[in-house]
Amino acid sequence: LTKRKGIDQVLDAIALSPAQTCENLCLLMVGPLGAGVADKERLNTRISDLRTTSKAQIIVCDEFVADKDVQPYFQLSDFVLATYQKHVGMSNILIRAALAQKPVISSNYGLMGEVTRRFGLGLTVNSARPTEIALALTRCMTDKTEPLCNLIDTEQFGKQNSAERFSQVIFQHLLKSAQKA
Repeated sequence: LTKRKGIDQVLDAIALSPAQTCENLCLLMVGPLGAGVADKERLNTRISDLRTTSKAQIIVCDEFVADKDVQPYFQLSDFVLATYQKHVGMSNILIRAALAQKPVISSNYGLMGEVTRRFGLGLTVNSARPTEIALALTRCMTDKTEPLCNLIDTEQFGKQNSAERFSQVIFQHLLKSAQKA
């Protein structure tokens, strides 16, 4: 959980969010916190300060989580944050969220933004702007009139991009190559 993944902007967004949003918000931060000792201390201070000024609940699981143990965190969430900063590529977070049928708040930038929009995976925001993240958090917490993601497209996207599907495609191509030889 580093600057590259937008952790500072998320914490700023919580500070900017209305009390009603924060009263019902539980932010679960899973993974090693910070990119070094100084960064970890800075983030711990920010989280501690935010806990005293906001009604949001913040739970930190500051440790490496093995791949086989990650998916349950997605299952128990209501929505998933993918607020990477100027990331041009893709992230497994989108696939894991789709497999869990959870909407995302994703950066609108690069491939992650395009995939989120194209497959109806959730909301896209300018992840460099905490005010946009705060608005999306509030929408996720309060607006229950309109679905945040397209469950049919989300399920299809998750299945098409799962590790199992990836393995299937690789083995099919290996088998075809072996048969030609």
